[in-house]
Amino acid sequence: MLKKKNRLNRQLVAKAIKRGQVINYGNLRLFFLLNRLDYSRLAVVIPKKVCKKSTQRNLIKRRFRAAWEEIFNQIGFDFVLMVYKEQYRFPDCQQILQRLKLSFDNKQNSKIE
Repeated sequence: MLKKKNRLNRQLVAKAIKRGQVINYGNLRLFFLLNRLDYSRLAVVIPKKVCKKSTQRNLIKRRFRAAWEEIFNQIGFDFVLMVYKEQYRFPDCQQILQRLKLSFDNKQNSKIE
């Protein structure tokens, strides 16, 4: 479970979506924005259109948060992970997040060069 300081509130989610950069991967979108803190923050957003039952949405969120803590250790970013289509049975959240991390690292490296 993510600590409270590592979670984004609604205002920060809206700011990251509006001003942040985007990485698309299948039915997922990862928005990220520099936050100038010593730690990163995360929000997982799953609309009701994707999954009607809150228990299923919460299960997906818990799986992504657990995998997130192991994979992403970037300092100073706000991340918003959005699920868009009705493919909410993710067999391996870690594998999906590892691919998103590679895309994120590539985007950061190309920005530096």
